[in-house]
Amino acid sequence: MKDTRVFVPKIMDVNGVTIQCLTMMQKDRLSLYVFLAGDGFFYQPYIYGSYDEYYLDSDNNVVDSREEADHIEVWYGNELFAQMYVSTDGELCIPIFDEETGEIVQKNIGRTAKRRDFRKYNIFENIIWALQNSEIDRDSVDMSAYTAPGIYMYLEDAFVIELVFQNDPKTVIIDGIIEYDIENKITKICCLPVFPHEALGNA
Repeated sequence: MKDTRVFVPKIMDVNGVTIQCLTMMQKDRLSLYVFLAGDGFFYQPYIYGSYDEYYLDSDNNVVDSREEADHIEVWYGNELFAQMYVSTDGELCIPIFDEETGEIVQKNIGRTAKRRDFRKYNIFENIIWALQNSEIDRDSVDMSAYTAPGIYMYLEDAFVIELVFQNDPKTVIIDGIIEYDIENKITKICCLPVFPHEALGNA
């Protein structure tokens, strides 16, 4: 997540993209949710697991070896965030690697019909707004995709229920990243913003 080879600060700044993070702490797990927020788009990238290094030639085609490469890019999944851009129409575009064809294609996220600058709101407000303004595609027993022009989220149903209703007193949802070390000790959160249930009315 913090690897600047993946989310390049200069590219983020030029395109007006910010990263918003939310941590959900439960008695037996710690979950991180990450989104790219901008003017007209709110996108959840696939950033979990390890990253991969890809060798690219001068035309950004994937090649097999370092010797053939003009440069190297670091990707999470198939998404090349170091080359993402916002089009003249204000639509977020992210190059992705198509494993079947071996080519890089442009993934157009689009922009929301109701123009909203997600950078001006906190992540809690943005997720609630996106839930209310997208279509639900149930992908599995406990996961759903929420999609619309400018919006993409892939969330656990249990997370959405807890985010909206906050039924479980043992679950804490916090704006930002909580450090979690190998000894399972969690950073003190006494001074960090925790979303109250009343905040739902302001989303």
